Amino acid sequence: MKTLKLLAVAGVIALSPLAAQADGFSYSYLEGGFAQLDVDGVSSKLDGYYLRGSVGFAEHFFAAADYLDASKGGFDTQIYSVVLGGHLPLSDQIDLIGRAGYAGSEAGAYGFNASDDGYVIGAGLRGRVAERFELEGNVNYYDFSDSGGETVVGVAARYHFTDQFALGAEYQHFDGADLWGLGVRWSFGK
Repeated sequence: MKTLKLLAVAGVIALSPLAAQADGFSYSYLEGGFAQLDVDGVSSKLDGYYLRGSVGFAEHFFAAADYLDASKGGFDTQIYSVVLGGHLPLSDQIDLIGRAGYAGSEAGAYGFNASDDGYVIGAGLRGRVAERFELEGNVNYYDFSDSGGETVVGVAARYHFTDQFALGAEYQHFDGADLWGLGVRWSFGK
């Protein structure tokens, strides 16, 4: 697990010198897409969707929220969070990102339902590796009141067709689950 975290961060750092000059990243956007969740112990993958949004403010800060809903047969799950974060430009092509906030989850299987909540803290890098192509890597720690702590490692790639419209793919590794996503992002400010 530590090796995967280091590879994700090292990959973004290694590719960042190849980047074209960037005007900075937008931290004001709406995003949505298809998600597939592969949970250990569940025979088939759960299909669903994700929604997220962020609003940048005061030059280096943002408020963000995200929601995932996935189900298959009699099993379903929802994961959500609301965070405040900041970004620090390390160069014209790469930002260091930090975030902290509230997180929750709900799961149900054949009439049994459970919910949990707690906090999330995280850090990551967002880098432009070409004029319209960016990579992002992050590590988030979730601490839920009932189920305890969990570290999630994620990577994402986005191709920007315009300054406002991008297509992206992402992968996140949880303890006991893997999440794949494909979505669109509409950016509306810096």
